[in-house]
Amino acid sequence: MEDKKYCPKCLKEIEIIKGCGSVSYFCNSCNELISSKKVLSKEEKEKK
Repeated sequence: MEDKKYCPKCLKEIEIIKGCGSVSYFCNSCNELISSKKVLSKEEKEKK
């Protein structure tokens, strides 16, 4: 099972979209794509 990822702006869980070997991250709350470099893990979210 994959770890959950979180939005760096609103800290809510984001949707992980996989297709053709690529992975994209989308925040339904902010309604925008999130860069994979900015996505937070559970541990990083708890530090904020």
